[in-house]
Amino acid sequence: MTTSAGGHTATSRLGHSPDASDRRTFQRYHGQGLVASVAKRLAEIDDISVGGVRFERHPDLALGETVAFQLIPRHGRNLLLNDALSVVGTVVGADDKWTRIQFQAVKYTLAKMIVRHIAHLSGTKPFLVK
Repeated sequence: MTTSAGGHTATSRLGHSPDASDRRTFQRYHGQGLVASVAKRLAEIDDISVGGVRFERHPDLALGETVAFQLIPRHGRNLLLNDALSVVGTVVGADDKWTRIQFQAVKYTLAKMIVRHIAHLSGTKPFLVK
């Protein structure tokens, strides 16, 4: 196993943001095709990573609040409710335009959904998970 000057292995850097000045740890991907159902509202997801999600402003969520919500894939105007995934996160950012939530735990099912979503957007096969 090879390590870099920073002591990280090549695989430990997978998915990490390439910009060292960026406060976010993981690389972000477009959320097109995913909707969040949070506090009785649906919100279009702007971007997502294995660390968290950003969506249009939700006025009922406060900074530091722990929220349970669902990530729902959609195809066109149809929500794929059978493929929805319940997740828990903490609100780490809220401004006039965006609400940002950091996932509390990234379980296999969440990672699998994110990998499949990215593969679908990029037109590649999700080789990490089947």
